[in-house]
This record gives sequence, structure tokens and C-alpha cells, in this order.
Amino acid sequence: MNRLEVYPEVWRWNISNWIPITGYVIGLLVLPMSRNLAISPILKLWLIIDFVLALLFLLPFSIYMYNSDWITERATSGKYVLFQRKGFLLHSETLHLGQKNGPFLRPLSKYVGDYPWRQKIDKFEVDTAAGCFYGYGCGEASVAWVLPLDLTIYHPDTIRYQNNAYKIDRLIDSIYASLPMGDDNYCGTFVFPDNFAKLSYRGKELFYKDSIIYHIEYNRQLVMVSRWNDDKFPKLRFPKDSVPYMSPFEVRKFVTNLKKEKGL
Repeated sequence: MNRLEVYPEVWRWNISNWIPITGYVIGLLVLPMSRNLAISPILKLWLIIDFVLALLFLLPFSIYMYNSDWITERATSGKYVLFQRKGFLLHSETLHLGQKNGPFLRPLSKYVGDYPWRQKIDKFEVDTAAGCFYGYGCGEASVAWVLPLDLTIYHPDTIRYQNNAYKIDRLIDSIYASLPMGDDNYCGTFVFPDNFAKLSYRGKELFYKDSIIYHIEYNRQLVMVSRWNDDKFPKLRFPKDSVPYMSPFEVRKFVTNLKKEKGL
């Protein structure tokens, strides 16, 4: 079944995993269920051998299934799917965008973010006219995102995202405003349509990336700003009351002003 896949497509509904599991379960159950049936000695012998082999390979088969690649679909919007890998026994918090293709799922080169596994997705929409997809959810944490369908230069979706800058800006504002922000469990990812700068919220830490990644960290008493993984520039420290938890466009304005005033 894996040979039928065309990379990078994967089977939807974990078909390639459920079929061998079903066959394995049948191998364990057929012999006990056939006790009261009139069957030929040859078939009886075959069922016994099959049952013994199934028992012998039960542990290796279970380990193989545990480590196999599982897909869990979290939300759908038309032909698009939000999914996570290894979602059956060993889950991942990385959320991706995919596209339905019959019994297959084609992962797109779009990484949404690392969000809590049990997080409910309340809304997931794809706007092909604006070249974007967005969503949010409230539960164990607040999660939100507004992202382009593609960031390849001159790609039609990239051009649509930039041409619909006014609409995207309003969408970012409305989604950010609709959720409780600023707690330790908040995760958000937004890409600005004019310059494609990316802003990521991770609880009390914010990462703003244009040509450089800027790190804003909220501590109990201070707000510290620095270039991410750059020891040449010391951290700037501000009283916490002077820099409240900022919306996406407030973050961009804040970083832009620091560039001008501090040379950050």
C-alpha cells in the first residue's frame, strides 16, 4: 500500500495501518471462533499455525504499529485539512495544512505551529481568493493563526495575499481580539501581508521575524527585548507597565520604533 502513495501523499484515515491491524486481529480471532464449525483438517491446521505465528509476533507487530506514521485530522475546510502526525499513540503538537485527494492526503509545505495536542479547533477557514488560511480555538489554551497558503516568490497565492492586504490586516485584528491573550498558554502565528514579516506568540514570549528575529519576553517585573540568539546586542529592559502585552500591529510598531531609536 505504501508503494501506491505518490510522495508526499499519505493515506487518509490511516488506511495503510488499519488494514494490517484488521488482518492481524482476524488471525487471532478466527481460530477461537471456528471451534464449533465443521472444517477440514488442513484448514484447521492452517488456522492453528496462523494463530501461533500471530501470538509470536504480537509484540514486534505492536511496536511497529506504535512507531508507524499516523495521521490525525483536526479540522477540515472544503478540500483542505488541518492534521497532525503520529496522532494515535505517539502524538506530535505540530499542526500542518494538507489537501484532500481521494483516499490520499497531500501535505502542503505550510507549517501552522506547535499547538497543544488536545486543543479544540473552533474555526478553520481557507480563503483561496485572498490566498490565506486562518483559524482559532479555545480550550486548554488559546490558539490563533492567519497565514498565507504559499510564500514562494511570484506564486499566485503569495500575490493574492499581498494584494488583499487590507482584508488580511482586518482579519488579523479580529482574530487576535476574539481570544483571551497574554496568558502562559496562548499560541498564535500571524504573517503580515505587506512585508511578510512573521509574528509568533508563545505564552509570555513573542518572536517577530522580518530580516532578523526579535525576541520579546515578559517577566514578572521586566520586559526584555533582544535579537534572537545574537549575543552582540545586549538585551533592552523596560518596566513591565510601560510595555503591555501587545497586539500584532502594536508589536510591529514597537519593533520598528526600537530599530530607529536604539538601532536594534
